[in-house]
Amino acid sequence: KLQHWAPLCRHRAGAWGAMNLGVNHILYDTGQIDTRPRCRALEGKVLCVAQGADILVNSAAKGDQLHMLKGHSGSITCLVSGGSEGALFSGSVDGTVKKWDLLLSSATATLEGHTGMVTSLAVSEREGAVFSGSADSTMRKWDLATGSLLATLQGHSMMVTCLAVAEDEDALFSGSADCTIVKWCLSSGAQLQTLLGHSLPVVHMQAEVESGLLLSDEWGAACLVKTWNMSTGQLVKSEARPQPKVTYIRV
Repeated sequence: KLQHWAPLCRHRAGAWGAMNLGVNHILYDTGQIDTRPRCRALEGKVLCVAQGADILVNSAAKGDQLHMLKGHSGSITCLVSGGSEGALFSGSVDGTVKKWDLLLSSATATLEGHTGMVTSLAVSEREGAVFSGSADSTMRKWDLATGSLLATLQGHSMMVTCLAVAEDEDALFSGSADCTIVKWCLSSGAQLQTLLGHSLPVVHMQAEVESGLLLSDEWGAACLVKTWNMSTGQLVKSEARPQPKVTYIRV
C-alpha cells in the first residue's frame, strides 16, 4: 500500500510542479503486498522521497537509506503507487513517466509521449491503468503492467495540474491551470462534463468515495476549496480554509 501525503491546502508540489518542485513523500507498506524474505528485508515499510531527479528509498523504521533510484534527467514532480503490483511510478520535468521495482531497485519501464513535463499521476487498479497529466494540456492512459499507451485524453486549454480517480463513479477528474475540472469516463476515456466555478488554477483534488464528493483546491493565499457532487457535477459549496500550521508529526 502506498500513501501519498498531499492533503488539501497543505502540499502543492505534486499538483503544481511547475511552480514548486518540492519534495514528494510516499510511504510504501511492503508487508501488505509481498511476504517473500527479500521483501521482509525491507523491514515492512520504506519511505520514498523524490529529491531532484532521484528517488531516495529509506527505511521508515530507522530512517536509513536503502536505495537511490536514478533514471530521470529532470526533477521529479509526482509519485504514485502502482497498486497491488507493488510498483512505484514517477513523473518528471523531462516529460516521462518511469515505473520502478522497489525490490530490484531499478526502472522496469519508461513511458514516453508527453511533449511537456509530467505534473500529476493517478492509478486505477480496476482499469489496470496509470494516468498522467502534463503541461502539454493532455492526459495519457498507460497499461499498469506493460507501460504501453492506451489512450490520449484532450480537453484542457492549459496545463493539467492534478488528477483524481473515482472508480465507483467510473470517473477520472482532471484539474487544470485553465481553472476548470473535466470529468472523464474512466473506462472509455470519453469527456463527460466540465465543472466551472474556479477563478484561479486548480491545484489539487480529492475524491471522497464514501460521500460521493469531490474536493478541489485552487491556487492562491485564500486556499479556496470547492465541494462538488461527483455524480452530477453540481457545486455543493465553496469555502476558504485557513492554512494549517504543522506543529508535530509522529510516525
